Amino acid sequence: MSVFAFSFFLLVSSLSNVACRPTGNNNNNNEQSTNNENTDNDGGQTNPEKSTGDKKQVKLTGIPAMRDPASSNRPAEDDVVQIKGVVVTSQMFTVSATTGLQGFFVSDPGFPAKYGGMMVVVEKEFSEKLEIGDVINIEGVYKEYFGNSQIDAQSTLGGLVSKTGTNKKADIKATLITPADIPGTPA
Repeated sequence: MSVFAFSFFLLVSSLSNVACRPTGNNNNNNEQSTNNENTDNDGGQTNPEKSTGDKKQVKLTGIPAMRDPASSNRPAEDDVVQIKGVVVTSQMFTVSATTGLQGFFVSDPGFPAKYGGMMVVVEKEFSEKLEIGDVINIEGVYKEYFGNSQIDAQSTLGGLVSKTGTNKKADIKATLITPADIPGTPA
């Protein structure tokens, strides 16, 4: 990956977590928000009933719990995590031309703040047709690459991405940001 491409990736990663936010709450009978009474304020929760065989126990969590370094519910790298009711906020893009990995960004509608968005990585053969605004559930492995939190949801590694059948594109509102809003940007 060239320096320009990597810099662009970091910029897009930062912007996607600030600029595209679903508005409103995601609590209806057909969708489970990561913000419920069984979780703390950053969406972390262990799901004791779910086991993935040889994998570690699945941790039902929220994007803020994974992204916020101060979260008491932040999973360890390589933990198997599950998030529910997140909204697709980008089109599919190439993560690595060499390996054929693809990616997209999601946002947690219950936490439209600094730690509310995350990248999801899937394999080239990923067949689910995702549109911006689709509400999805994700299970995969929590990873950190170059300071960016992401979920590796490749099906070949046991990952799963599934649509809930709803689309919240009309609820996504752009937010004007300035360089001061992007962490690490010189003033």
